[in-house]
Amino acid sequence: MSSNDLNSMDLNRMISAIENDCELELNKIRTETQKEFEKIKEITFNKIKQDLTKEFEKKLKDEEKEKIVLEGRLKNEFNKKFLEAKNNKISLIKEQVIMNLKNTKLTKLLFLKTIEAMNEDENDCTIFCNEEDYKNVRKHWKGEIKTMPEYCMGGIIIAKNDGSIICDSSYKTRLEEFLRQNLKNLKNKIF
Repeated sequence: MSSNDLNSMDLNRMISAIENDCELELNKIRTETQKEFEKIKEITFNKIKQDLTKEFEKKLKDEEKEKIVLEGRLKNEFNKKFLEAKNNKISLIKEQVIMNLKNTKLTKLLFLKTIEAMNEDENDCTIFCNEEDYKNVRKHWKGEIKTMPEYCMGGIIIAKNDGSIICDSSYKTRLEEFLRQNLKNLKNKIF
């Protein structure tokens, strides 16, 4: 073997060794690059996932708030309409009672109890009653009798001649007192 052949073999071995070293280095770089890529990919994925999760949670909270506001608005609207219906029903009942009271004559018992409870002289007092009740009242009352204002609906009012009221047993007053004492219970019973 000649020295050229030896040099050529050495050179080929050196080239093979360099190529082998290059291949090893290249594989090492590829492995490191792949690891770095996977690391960056995982970080990027987690960041995107975190951002999307935050955005989704924010939208979910916003929708929940909107739902609560809408439910509140609907409840308020329902309560308002329900209250209106209650008040309309009570008003209708009250109107029917008023119509019935306007056509109701003064009872002898109510009239006599009212007169008995009064400790005043008949000549110092005036009785107010409906025209329909005038004859019956005159049978038991010697003092002045006047027609009751229409808005009082009936019943009896006894007033001193100076204008002060001794007894107001008009149907209007009785109805107002009944409603004052029982309106809440009445509303609860009706609805």
